[in-house]
Amino acid sequence: MQQNSMQRRLLAAVMLSQLLLAAGLLLAGVLYTHRRLLATLDAALQSRAMSVAALVRYTEDATGRVYFDDTLMPESIDPRHPDLFAVWTERSGLLARSAHWPVALEISPGDARTHWNFRSNRVPYHALRVSQVPILDREEGTAFQPQTLTIVYATPMLQLQSQVREAGVFIALASLLLLGATGLLALWGIRRGLRPLEHLAAQATHVSAEHWEFRVPEDAQQVEELRPLTRSMAHMLERLERSFAEQREFVECRSRTEDAGGGAEIHPAVVAATSAGGRGISPGSRTLARRPGTAGRTFARDAAAGPGRTIGTRRPRA
Repeated sequence: MQQNSMQRRLLAAVMLSQLLLAAGLLLAGVLYTHRRLLATLDAALQSRAMSVAALVRYTEDATGRVYFDDTLMPESIDPRHPDLFAVWTERSGLLARSAHWPVALEISPGDARTHWNFRSNRVPYHALRVSQVPILDREEGTAFQPQTLTIVYATPMLQLQSQVREAGVFIALASLLLLGATGLLALWGIRRGLRPLEHLAAQATHVSAEHWEFRVPEDAQQVEELRPLTRSMAHMLERLERSFAEQREFVECRSRTEDAGGGAEIHPAVVAATSAGGRGISPGSRTLARRPGTAGRTFARDAAAGPGRTIGTRRPRA
């Protein structure tokens, strides 16, 4: 392909649009995957927080005091990094924390956030807060006063980030494969679409001074965008053929006249009429302009009169 070929420009435009589409699909796929995985993680955190709330029990004295039973603690979501949790009661304040709770991490139960991210020991965490959680344990007695809980549960996001990266790599590879397939399909379509133009150009190379016939290929006739071009080419060749025929007639007549006597003079009106393809140039050639080919016939008739006569003019009276 040439550097500035139409085929190359069309293919570049198609590939650029497909590349932008693939990039957009990759970004949308990664964002959607991250959103769905984060929603799944929030559901898992909600379940773990309820499991922690089930470990809070009332004391046997029916005073409403509570304690935390850590014998049935759920396992961490990520086995390599422990989950973090903290439990506050309505009247007793902080009740329990996880064994690996960072010293520098301070979270207040009155914080209005329900979902947020933070880092601890360079590990990203996603936290969930649930409030007004009732204690499942029940006691009887007139002095019994139930309490509610506020629970913060956090888990590392390393697995989520790894899954998002894997999904991004898969979407990128699939997009590249589809991009290659669509590129080949676009190349085939562009070549097929430009084939009528190539056939039209090849047919135009057959036109010469001996062969003026111009046959429009059938596939070019079916292309609506090429119809104005084919009509213009046909009209142009028709005018060129007519002009060339008149010029050739003029040259042949002049050659015969020179062979006959050699002294004939060609009237300027004849030259103007024939060289202009039958169109009138001077006021004296209006008759020739109305009838193409008249110049050649006048030339031949005057040449037959013999040498010494001016061609295209009347013989002066005696």
